[in-house]
This record gives sequence, structure tokens and C-alpha cells, in this order.
Amino acid sequence: MLYLLVLLPLVVFLARKEAGRLVRLSVLVPLFSFLLAPFLLGTAAGPFRLDGVGLFYLLLTDLIYALVALFARGYFAREEAWRFYWAGALFLASAHGAYLAHNLGMLWVFVEGSTLASALLVYHKGGARPLEATWKYLMLGSVGIAMGLIGVILVYALVGGATLDWGEVRSLVGEADPEGLKVAFALLLVGFGTKVGLFPLQAWLPDAHAEAPGPASALLSGTLLNVAFYALLRYAAIMQAAGLFAFASSLLLTFGLLTLLFAALFLFGQKEYKRLLAYSSMEHMGLAVFALGLGLPWLALYHTLAHSLAKTLAFLGASGILSLTHA
Repeated sequence: MLYLLVLLPLVVFLARKEAGRLVRLSVLVPLFSFLLAPFLLGTAAGPFRLDGVGLFYLLLTDLIYALVALFARGYFAREEAWRFYWAGALFLASAHGAYLAHNLGMLWVFVEGSTLASALLVYHKGGARPLEATWKYLMLGSVGIAMGLIGVILVYALVGGATLDWGEVRSLVGEADPEGLKVAFALLLVGFGTKVGLFPLQAWLPDAHAEAPGPASALLSGTLLNVAFYALLRYAAIMQAAGLFAFASSLLLTFGLLTLLFAALFLFGQKEYKRLLAYSSMEHMGLAVFALGLGLPWLALYHTLAHSLAKTLAFLGASGILSLTHA
């Protein structure tokens, strides 16, 4: 059943290019997943396992995706609609995989998959500017996630190459070299922090939001940033199990405060509403990372919940108003 949750979003492809069926499946699939997932809490299948934190973000992602898919019904012309819904289905499948992954290697694979899928959303309109924004997003995201891969490999080596299962790694890191774990966490923070939008790694964020269509921007802000933040939550727990949370906390607090400060500065002088909301997302993710650094993961989860819902509604509302007044 857990594999069904991963593959379920791809059912959208059965609609081919029929607009009506695309909309119905794109709304019903995440709603079905939303209803099914709570019954699978605590179950495991191979590298997949659904725990409380994974369920929290899975339900949030499905709810937001269904809302965005419904909004997009009247936003896109027929030719644009199928490109959006197909790219969105790939992104939703990647997000599901990340939240279900109990293997650190699989988690990395699905986070990278979400990068590639969401790049299609950024390039949705085509043209020189979207191409430049997509290229910047892919380059910065891939460089960052490559550093994250090095961190994953280093963690694997530090536990003796025994496993990449998240639960087993937590039980083994107490005997690992602490200096090596510090290096690994720094690499992982830079790697996944690039996708979270932490300063000074956020250069892709405003351009991607500015060039993506409104519903895609809502997905980028409301769901994509959470995928990478979820990975940071997992590795913060590993550092805590190793007795090195003080070191992880210092990095999280520093990056969180810097991100908050510079996002506030970047907000001044912004005239384009998508760039304004993008820097606002950067600011809020800085707050979530800061809360995680304080050792308050419940507060970080609450803040990402509030940010995802508010920012999704802000993007959709602004896009709807612009569409009506710009026609």
C-alpha cells in the first residue's frame, strides 16, 4: 500500500490530454491519498515507512496540491493545462516518495526528483527568461543536492557501511567519529539548505517564482520547500542521537538568522508580487530552520504548516486577481 501512495499521482497520465479528466484526476488523486494515508501510519514496506512526521507533510502536500489543481482548472488554456498537470503529477510522486522514504539514500533520490519535476513547472511558459530561471534553478539545486549526496555517503561510511535505514543509522551514530559527522551535517545543511532557500543559497528562488505560472509558484512555495526541510529534520534527529545537537544547533541558528535578516532586506524595493512572496517564503523558512535549531521541531512543523497554507492562498489569490484584471 505504501508503494501505491508513491505511484498514485502517476494515475494522472491515464487522462492523456483530455482536460476534464486531467482536472478530475489531479484533484481526486491527492484527496484519495489524503484519506488513505492515515490508515497506513506505522506500516513499513522495503525502504518505505510512514511515521508521524512523514504523515504530517504528506497530508499537507496532498491538501495543497488538490487546492492548486482545482484552481488551475480555470487558469490555464487547454494546451498549457496538460503540461502543468503532468509535471505536477511527477512532482507529487517525488514528494510522496520523500515523505515515505525511511532510507537516507532513497530520501536523497526523491528530493532530487522533486527538483527535476518542479523545473518543468518553472519552464512551463517557455521563452528566454523562464529558460534562464530554470537553468539557474537546476544548476544551483543540483550543485547543492550533490553536496548533500556527499554528506549522505559520508554518513554511510561513518556507520561502517552497515545501513542507510534512518532508524538504524540513529542507533549507530553514537559510535561514529564525531568530527566526521560534523562535516557530514555541514554538507547536508548546505545541500538541502539550497532547496530550502537559506541565505546565501537562495538565488534561484525569486527568479523561479517570478517566471513560473501562479499555480506553479504556489506549489513551489507551499510544498517544494517543505520537501528539503523534511530532510533537514531527519538529519537533525541523527545529530541529536549522536550527542552532537549543540553543533547542529549552532549552524541551524546561524543560517536561520542570516536568512531571516537578508530576506527582510531583500523585501524592500520589490515591485513584482511573485518576487515579493518568494522572499517572504525565504524569510519564513529561515524562521522554521531557526526553530529547529532551538530544539523545537514541533514549532518548526507548525510554522511550515502556517506558511504553506498562507503562502499558497496568497499566490493563488494574487494570480487570480492578476488574471482577471490583466485580461
